[in-house]
Amino acid sequence: MCIEIVSLTFYPEAEVMSDENVKQVYVEYKFYDLPLSETETPVSLRKPRAGEEIHFHFSKVIDLDPQEQQGRRQFLFDMLNEQDPEQG
Repeated sequence: MCIEIVSLTFYPEAEVMSDENVKQVYVEYKFYDLPLSETETPVSLRKPRAGEEIHFHFSKVIDLDPQEQQGRRQFLFDMLNEQDPEQG
């Protein structure tokens, strides 16, 4: 499976937009057993202005081999079949 983070835009009312201490941003996500160091964009970019789109062009291939990664596959299956979006 390939996760791609191509670009990022913040809503003008997002908390980060009004925080003058934030100068740089990066993206980080959690996926089952992968360490966060493998799932964050390797660089931070300057915080965009309101409505501006910044581009990361980051991709991560996650091994879902049926024999070796049964836990990851089950996690993905459960997440995709969750009925409650708050649990996803």
